[in-house]
Amino acid sequence: MALALMAFLTRATAASRRDLIGRHAILSSSFVVAVVACFAIKIIAVSAVFKVDAFSYFSGGLMHRFCDSIVPEASPRIVQYLALHGVDVARHPVAYLIVTYAHWSKLIGWEARYSGAC
Repeated sequence: MALALMAFLTRATAASRRDLIGRHAILSSSFVVAVVACFAIKIIAVSAVFKVDAFSYFSGGLMHRFCDSIVPEASPRIVQYLALHGVDVARHPVAYLIVTYAHWSKLIGWEARYSGAC
């Protein structure tokens, strides 16, 4: 949401097309640097606290999620739900990720009123 708002403000304040392209380039590169820095800080913190090489420990699982099937790790309940609607998780892993995200977002949203967030 914040990235979309910054992109909108960048467009609203740009004087010319060249200025707009330059600002979007700066915005995009800054966002990428922030994401990489966030993960680097997390890896360094985990390495410092648990005395392990966090990158080598987690990189295998990360590459498995990027390059291999998610079916062995998928929740059977969500796979059955998607199968009822004609979606094969092996062919469409993004559908599984969307349904899982929706499930956890719903739980977080329901609990927000009890913690005083809403």
